[in-house]
Amino acid sequence: LPSSEFEYAVCNLCSIVLPTFVHQKGDNLGDLQTYRSPKYLPTKITDPVFDFNGLAQVVEKVAETMDRVIDRNNYPVLEAVISNFLHRPIGIGSSGFANVCCLMKTPYNSEQAVKLTSYIAETIAYGSLTASTKLAKKLATPKQDEKSRKMFELFEERKKILREKQNLEASIRSPDRPVEGKTSLRDPDLIVKEMLDLAREIGPYPSYFYGEGAPISRGQFQWKMWGLTEHDLSGFWDWGTLEQHIRRYGVRNSLLTAQMPTATTAQIMGVNESVEPFTANIYRRKVLTGEYEVINKHLISDLTELGMWDENMKNFLVGGGSIQDLALPPLYKELYRTAWEMPQKISIQHAAARGPFLDHSQSFNVWIPNKPIGNIERADLLYRVLIEGWKSGLKTGIYYLRTEPAGEAQKFTVPLDVLSKIQKTEIPLTRKIEIKFEVPGEMGCLVCGT
Repeated sequence: LPSSEFEYAVCNLCSIVLPTFVHQKGDNLGDLQTYRSPKYLPTKITDPVFDFNGLAQVVEKVAETMDRVIDRNNYPVLEAVISNFLHRPIGIGSSGFANVCCLMKTPYNSEQAVKLTSYIAETIAYGSLTASTKLAKKLATPKQDEKSRKMFELFEERKKILREKQNLEASIRSPDRPVEGKTSLRDPDLIVKEMLDLAREIGPYPSYFYGEGAPISRGQFQWKMWGLTEHDLSGFWDWGTLEQHIRRYGVRNSLLTAQMPTATTAQIMGVNESVEPFTANIYRRKVLTGEYEVINKHLISDLTELGMWDENMKNFLVGGGSIQDLALPPLYKELYRTAWEMPQKISIQHAAARGPFLDHSQSFNVWIPNKPIGNIERADLLYRVLIEGWKSGLKTGIYYLRTEPAGEAQKFTVPLDVLSKIQKTEIPLTRKIEIKFEVPGEMGCLVCGT
């Protein structure tokens, strides 16, 4: 977002709780009320499917609601008002992707999970753009491009007035310079009122018409700027029809999608934060609202089914939360790997899969384990991660650098013979687990309703 002394970039953010859209195959999904149910995590799903169609519908409602926030919000300074009404940005992201992987029995460290990441990001982008072009069409007025140009003329006039006032104040403060006469231009606050009155008579965001027009006005979706074609997409959505609508009616918002950290909100919703893998399967998380005990409920459910969940197992997992030393079927070990136990390259692949569908950027964390990987030292590993992110085209190569603690807390209350017994316990795989996800067929265009 552009930001200067004359306009302060601000944005409204909202995250979608992704596990909401994991359902039992064959369930009657019903209307949108189903997706807002507080019981968004079924206790047991034996044949899971991910409802992309439902996700797109919810995102469409969210985008419409967040656009309304721009008009009804309270702003501390006029510069924030100007930025929001010129560009009308929102940011729709997600949380709980690691929970989705657990529910879908799809390891985070797998090609299927990367594909699922891409499909979810594409669906959010499609749903938000659909809502935005509908709003632009609904609110369109005659000669709105001329009104947009008038808005920017007023914006430039306001900047000129403010610069002249700055020069006047500088002249007054300087004893070596003559005091210039008072400005004869208008009150800049009145100009802002004129700008806002014009903004209410424009369907698309006003800067959509600025200069040669926004790239999207020429059909340049974000994923096209990344060099993707429709053959690289999921095939779920009719991007061609959507592009025709946007070329004709424009879009209401300059930016629609983002990927924020969601540290506090994810804890409130009971899911893992953002699109990150689980840091550990049992740990304590400190956020703005306080401290929370974070437990991977999916792991506990599976261990309970295998007959392995008891007080000793809980004590074993507290702290590091790793199950890699347990005698478990390979799928479980892959499914519940922590961020420290998987190659960092998989996180970059996930970020690169989301990138083409994010208008803003994403809070992409880098996880550096305490121990060297092979003969690669930690500093060299970080360098390789940053270079790989750059080669992948990421807008943000690192948001937070997460480093593993130097040592694990000693479990004094757990007898050593108990730890040894748990590590040697062998549990046979008693049921077949398939890694899959499905999309409802024959999904109509959300723009024209066909």
